[in-house]
Amino acid sequence: MDHESQFSLLIDSNEEAFGAICTALEAIGAQEVTRESALAGSQEIGWRQYEIGHERVVLQSETYVGVTLFGPVKLVSRLAAQIGRSRDSGT
Repeated sequence: MDHESQFSLLIDSNEEAFGAICTALEAIGAQEVTRESALAGSQEIGWRQYEIGHERVVLQSETYVGVTLFGPVKLVSRLAAQIGRSRDSGT
């Protein structure tokens, strides 16, 4: 993935936020292709890579940093809008 086509969405770190992004990814037919995690002292880092058609996004959760989604601008923007609609409707 080149930097010109990348976008990241950063939100507060919590299980609800991570779950909302996972739900949005599943809703558009994303397939999880990689899941990894690491622990460094008191900091936990987890990431998942998803494939949607020919595009890939990486969802990362890091203690003290938050939840970040990296991927193509249009795709991440679409997911951000979907997550926002979900939060607004309370689902």
